[in-house]
Amino acid sequence: MQWFSYVLRCLIAALCVWLSTAAHAAPQIGLARLASPAIGQPDAVRVMAGDFDDEFTIVGVPALRTDQGEFWLRVTAAAVDDPDVPAALVVRNARNTTVTLYAPGREPVALNLYSADFPIARARNELVFPVELADTPRAFYLWVKPETGAISGHLGLSIEALSEVNATSVMHMRITNFALGALFALTLSALFIWVAVRDLPYLYFAGTVGFESIWLVYASGEGYALPVFDLVRTMGSAPGNAAAMLATACLCWFIRAVTVVSARERKWVAWLSKFALVFTVLAMVHFVAPAAALPVLAPVSNAMVLAALGVVMILIVMQWRRGIRGAGHFVLAFLLVVGFVAWGVTNQLLGHVAPALLTYGLPFAIVSTSIVLTIGLADRMREQRHALQDARRRAATDPLIG
Repeated sequence: MQWFSYVLRCLIAALCVWLSTAAHAAPQIGLARLASPAIGQPDAVRVMAGDFDDEFTIVGVPALRTDQGEFWLRVTAAAVDDPDVPAALVVRNARNTTVTLYAPGREPVALNLYSADFPIARARNELVFPVELADTPRAFYLWVKPETGAISGHLGLSIEALSEVNATSVMHMRITNFALGALFALTLSALFIWVAVRDLPYLYFAGTVGFESIWLVYASGEGYALPVFDLVRTMGSAPGNAAAMLATACLCWFIRAVTVVSARERKWVAWLSKFALVFTVLAMVHFVAPAAALPVLAPVSNAMVLAALGVVMILIVMQWRRGIRGAGHFVLAFLLVVGFVAWGVTNQLLGHVAPALLTYGLPFAIVSTSIVLTIGLADRMREQRHALQDARRRAATDPLIG
């Protein structure tokens, strides 16, 4: 049970990160936005000099959307008691967006989660700008430039102690690496079993978990820094989106392959086949579609994933109620992951910054689902072995004399 203990420790760590984030969710900063299209990045010197201060409008975080074009943002940090404590300005939910910090007495610093020169020691889930605070209010300026095809979303901004930001970054990488290791191990195990027994459900299961692993690599941001995975860095979120579509397609084929179909369930199984084909097409579309199509393509893909998971849940619940052995494993496996996926999709459609519980809970939900599905497959293999042994016993027994 060592693996269970390690998972429990990681979940506790994720909860601590979440509570830490919640504790620092109300930073003492003031936000003002300058959205005039006539004042762009070339006017940085005049913006820093305060020539346009009268044109800035005080806003709240919900107004900082990435689908409204380029804009200037003034961040006013409150006075601090100890200016010597290193601090950082943290920008979250900035996918497909380049943010440039202009601070007094410093050269501009531009960061993008997909860029090749991203700081190697930091997790690629947020943009971190070390800043110097003072015992008087201090203003910083951000030039926010959403790339073509940036999905609608709210930027999250806060000023936190640099030590806490570094600790959160390290914990993010540790939790992500553990989840990835578990998923890759399950993928390889399923592939080796398929090679040995040549039973298609194991191949579909390996595809499901394998593509989920690839999705997690890119969703966590680490894929844009890993060798091989970083070859498609310039494609932005397309590789992760395509992997999610292929994982869902393999899941539909997997459930279809292990289902003992009754007359009432045939229409639901037929829907799974249709969904699998649709997701395969969507995966290819994500690779070839122009970036400008992403704001439409992403919500459509998310809605299709929710619909497919809904059909999967209906089908396995029907199997469970019919008393099919092993269906209970699938019900248990999907309850948690469907809840997290629904939460994540809804959060993305609304454009909100993902809370830490969702960020770290979803990978562990996928890992736990994969483990329970593995148990279900093992139970299925045991049933097949018993049936084969029974058939051999019957074939070796004379029905007349026993």
